[in-house]
Amino acid sequence: MLPGILMSLPETPKKCSTVSPYFSPSVESRYFNLGAPHVEHYSGGSVVTAPAARRRTVWTVLAEHDSSGCDSGIGGPNAVVSTFQFERSLTYDPAFLSFGDLFIQTYDELWHSKPILIQEHVNQDPWKLLVATMFLNKTAGRISIPIFWEVMKRWATPQELSLADATELIELIKPLGLQHQRAKRLIQLSSVYMSNPPSPDLLYRSKSPRKRVRPTGIPGVSTGCDALEDTAQPVTYPPTPISHLPGAGPYALDSYRIFCVPGDEWKIVRPTDKELIKYLKWRWAITSFDFWDPDRGIVRKIELAEMQSLTAELRASRGSHGLDEL
Repeated sequence: MLPGILMSLPETPKKCSTVSPYFSPSVESRYFNLGAPHVEHYSGGSVVTAPAARRRTVWTVLAEHDSSGCDSGIGGPNAVVSTFQFERSLTYDPAFLSFGDLFIQTYDELWHSKPILIQEHVNQDPWKLLVATMFLNKTAGRISIPIFWEVMKRWATPQELSLADATELIELIKPLGLQHQRAKRLIQLSSVYMSNPPSPDLLYRSKSPRKRVRPTGIPGVSTGCDALEDTAQPVTYPPTPISHLPGAGPYALDSYRIFCVPGDEWKIVRPTDKELIKYLKWRWAITSFDFWDPDRGIVRKIELAEMQSLTAELRASRGSHGLDEL
């Protein structure tokens, strides 16, 4: 365990106007589609500032902190500085500087190993997210994501896809397999989305099967499911604004709650999909230096070796959703 210096982030950090290009992709990005006129209730996105590309040290982070004057979000200098409670005189201690420099560099390496998921790139449009998850279900991202973008190019809105020629759609998505079932479900999804779009104030009972989960590990925060004891209990998936839509299974519901619902909803999601699990492990480690487990929730503060191990794991699987070139 790190020697008593890890603390949680401030509860009410100041806001910065700087938005990372990663979360506000340029028009030229081939992974970003502008325009979703049917979206009214979802803003999506997160204010995040990447650590500098150069190798940072305790001194450079403190300088960034002193000059910024505000919290710069996930991965900014204050996110690291806020974990240290020490006298500035310690910065002249070689042992402290050696550990501090290693910790900061490990943190920055983990930040730059961020999982790249299609759900985050389309989180301003829940319909696109649902279509993407339908394509990814039982199909590798390197195959499904290019076809997803082709479908979005041909039918850019739920209205257009609801009126799509089934034969043409089947032919386009044929490489995914189960093309007849997928095409039927895509048209149904788009039709219901048009007639009964999701609203954050209207929740529907989820049809997903019960599963066993443990408490979140977050004081005062439940999973949003049935009441839990100290051990794993079978629970019913909580109602959501999209549970009434065709194709809204556990993977789609988890993705929606993590990437489309604002606030702390992502903290109570317990996915079974391996890519979502890796994303949440990364996010917990980056935002509050917590070691998170999909079955147990927050276990404890993450150790330096665990940060390094997570970085190696994420780098080995980077680009799994076909988004390896930003």
